[in-house]
Amino acid sequence: LAKALRHAADSVALDARLRSAFFTRRAELRELRATGAREAIELHGTAESLDPNAHGSTMAVRRLLASEERWRELIEDLEVESDDDAPDMVARTALRISRVQSERLGLRDEAIASLLRAARAVPHDLLVLEELERLQTEAGDDESLIKTVAARVAATPRRNRPPLLVRLAKRKRALGRIADALVDLAAALESDASYEPAWREAAEILAENGKHKQLVGLYVTVADAAHFPAMQADAHIQAARVLDRDLGDVEAAVEH
Repeated sequence: LAKALRHAADSVALDARLRSAFFTRRAELRELRATGAREAIELHGTAESLDPNAHGSTMAVRRLLASEERWRELIEDLEVESDDDAPDMVARTALRISRVQSERLGLRDEAIASLLRAARAVPHDLLVLEELERLQTEAGDDESLIKTVAARVAATPRRNRPPLLVRLAKRKRALGRIADALVDLAAALESDASYEPAWREAAEILAENGKHKQLVGLYVTVADAAHFPAMQADAHIQAARVLDRDLGDVEAAVEH
């Protein structure tokens, strides 16, 4: 059968699509052999070169390269495809390349570089940004991580931003960028004034920096926006403590 397919391919030299189909069938036969993967890859590759729409051969090449653990060749094959794809497909391909680089080859820096290229092509792709954040966290690259989390904030609907903004603020606070951290927390509280992680983080920063009047204002805002009586009561208690202990305003403290 293999010989017949080879002769059939030779007989239709002027019909690239049909010839490609014969090469694909020959490759499938080679795959059935325990040691036929290498030749099958070559035959599928020929089918691809004859017919760019031979998607079956494209997927087979990648499957076989992965099964043979020929990771660098798999990356090269994916990179060729990404050059011609629409932006959203560029992002998907970059994700796959980065995972091969990081998980199979241990090349975290190269994986980050692949994702950064994808992020430039598709700035608001959340899957790319999430994977980039994960790898940058592993690498301990705080400045780059801050840029990535900020990009995630920009790509996320406003109502879902507070957790990201708190994470961003924590990173900036760790780097001593207190004013910037407070800006992020204010943005989180603007979206949801009762979001507890945001106001507790802001309260810690204000207390550490002796901004007691602002701290009281924060607690009052939280108390007014609280959805639950327990949170409202806690905010009033915290405001009273600051007024009494740090500002010496007992009368105002009693009002809370």
